[in-house]
Amino acid sequence: MLKITEKLRPFSHQPGTSCLVPRSDWIVRAYPALLRVQETEFAIHITGPVREFTIQMDLERDCLWVWGIAKEGCFRYRLSADVAGLSLYIDRSPKDGFKIGSHTLKAKDKLLLLSGGHLVAPLKPERIFLGISKAQDWDQVQKRNAIHEWAPILYALAQKVPERGDVKEGPLTLIDNLPEFFSAAFEGILVPHLNDPLHQGLFSSVGKGNPLALLTRAFQKLRGYLLVDNQILPALLADWHCGRALHLQSPYGRIDLEWTKGTLRQMVLHAEKTGEANFIFQKPIKSFRFNGERLERNQSLSIESGKTYLFDRFQK
Repeated sequence: MLKITEKLRPFSHQPGTSCLVPRSDWIVRAYPALLRVQETEFAIHITGPVREFTIQMDLERDCLWVWGIAKEGCFRYRLSADVAGLSLYIDRSPKDGFKIGSHTLKAKDKLLLLSGGHLVAPLKPERIFLGISKAQDWDQVQKRNAIHEWAPILYALAQKVPERGDVKEGPLTLIDNLPEFFSAAFEGILVPHLNDPLHQGLFSSVGKGNPLALLTRAFQKLRGYLLVDNQILPALLADWHCGRALHLQSPYGRIDLEWTKGTLRQMVLHAEKTGEANFIFQKPIKSFRFNGERLERNQSLSIESGKTYLFDRFQK
C-alpha cells in the first residue's frame, strides 16, 4: 500500500505572517501581542520580547497554531473553523492565564472569536510528495522557491478553501511559469492576492475576481501533470524525478501513484464502478502487470466496484 508519511505543517517565525485557516476563508495575521482576522483586531496582553514566536499552518489537523515564550510564561493557542465560525483554543497558557481582548483564558478553554465565514466540508484530499523532506520554514521555502517543496503544500491547501468564482489576469498570467507564479501570487504562507503588494513588477495589471481562485487554478495546473481523465502522468515535469500521489480521482475510482526516474513504477486503483477500464500510460511503457497478470499497453481491464487493483512491473 502506498503511503505519504510527510506531515504538511509550514511555519514562520516572522511576526505578522499571514495565513489562511484551513477549510475556511478566514485570513489571519498573528503577532506576539496582536491577532488580526480580516479587519478585526484582538489585543493579546503579554510582555515582550517574546522568544521562539511561531505561527504554523497545520494541514493535518486543519488549523493554525501560534506559540511563544513571553515574560509571563509559555503560551500556545489554536485557531480553527467550524460551522459556528472561527474559534480559539488555548493549548498552553501562562500561570495567570492567556489574556486576549477582555477575556482571560486558561489551558483547555475555547473562545468563539468571530461567527460566520465560509466553510469547506472535510473530505479525504488528494496528496502529493515530490521527494523533498526539508523543514517547512516558510521564509526559507520562499527564498529557495523550489517547486518540489511548496507544491505539495499548495496542492493540499487548495482543496481546503471555499470555491468562490474564478480569477482573470494579474498573477494568473504567470501560471505557466510556476516559480514566477509562486513569487507573484502569494504573500505570507500561501495567502493569494490579485495586486502586487511587494511591487516586484512581475505582472502589469491587477487581477479580477476572487483571489482564492488562484489556489484552485494552481491546483488544477499541478494535477494536470499527474492525471488527466484516464491518462497517467501525461505531462510529468522533467525535474520531478520521483514522487507519490494519493487519492487521485479518476473516471474509475481513486488511484495512488509512485514514480521514479520520471517513470511510473506502481499504481493502485480503488475501483468505484464495475465495468471496463482503460488507462493510458506514458508512451515508453509497452506492458505492465495487473494483479499479477502481464498485459499490453492500452488493453481494456475488467474491474469491480469495491475492489483494489495493483499495477506494477511497467516495462518499456
